[in-house]
Amino acid sequence: MDVFWAAPPISRTLTAFAFVESLAVHGKFMPFWRIHFSPKLIFFTFLPEPWRLITPFFLTGPGLSFLFDLYFLYTYASGLERGSPRFALPGDFTVYLVFVCTVIMITAYYCTGASIFTRGLIMALTHTWAQANRGRIVTFYVIQIKAELLPPCLLVIDIVSGGWYAAVIDMIGIFASHLYDFLTRLWPIFGGGTNYLKTPGFLHRLYGTTVREQRSRGLGPSHSSSGQTSGQSSSREDSAGSAWSMRGAGRRLGGD
Repeated sequence: MDVFWAAPPISRTLTAFAFVESLAVHGKFMPFWRIHFSPKLIFFTFLPEPWRLITPFFLTGPGLSFLFDLYFLYTYASGLERGSPRFALPGDFTVYLVFVCTVIMITAYYCTGASIFTRGLIMALTHTWAQANRGRIVTFYVIQIKAELLPPCLLVIDIVSGGWYAAVIDMIGIFASHLYDFLTRLWPIFGGGTNYLKTPGFLHRLYGTTVREQRSRGLGPSHSSSGQTSGQSSSREDSAGSAWSMRGAGRRLGGD
């Protein structure tokens, strides 16, 4: 529990929500049809059910996947919220989550008919973390690889163990992460465009972040044009990379 309460607040909340929802569904305390994504039940019914915009991102798989998904969600979300200069403020991380979840939800539903998007969110967090830690050596099962190779290695494992459907959900998560990086970093810096995903002021005020904190904490370590971070602490824990040695078999998520 000490590790849980030591985690950043947003990551801690996401993990707790996923734990409660998944336990309720897999324990037969709440039916699956109450939480899956359905545009008809959200927008085209007399009594809208807006919670379906959120709950599809927090249903883990059954069995051992329940533990693995919670672990990966906690590890990579907290790794970004606590260790990435781009998300030094909680408002910035919130905008990131809202954006990637929206992209995953729209793309996965209309391209595959999926109604549960947990795997896509975990993959988006993993890909963003891997890009923020490019060049760092991590453990994948029993081999040492660079952090940026984690998403494609996971994709290959899911193709072998879970089939193409599971891999498609993974790829949609990677796409959402890529799109966020393009719109907020690559296009403004290298293309001369405008970043329209800046965190609104009311969100900073909601989290109690002052203007001075926004400026000082937003600086973080310097970045090179390749996106690598300089001056990273050598004492940063390697738990995110080594977690891949615990990964279970892939599975089919969502779908009607």
